[in-house]
Amino acid sequence: MIKILYILIFAIAVLVVATMLFMQQATFGKNPSGARLERIKKSKNYSDGAF
Repeated sequence: MIKILYILIFAIAVLVVATMLFMQQATFGKNPSGARLERIKKSKNYSDGAF
């Protein structure tokens, strides 16, 4: 029973670390530019520099 608990805790820890590393990619939080920025500016939900 304890062995299963250790495996579960290890699996959760691996998922947390993997998620944190994945979220550190430059595409997350990067300011839009170029064609993407222009498309955002044309959105009806975009006003005064924010959604």
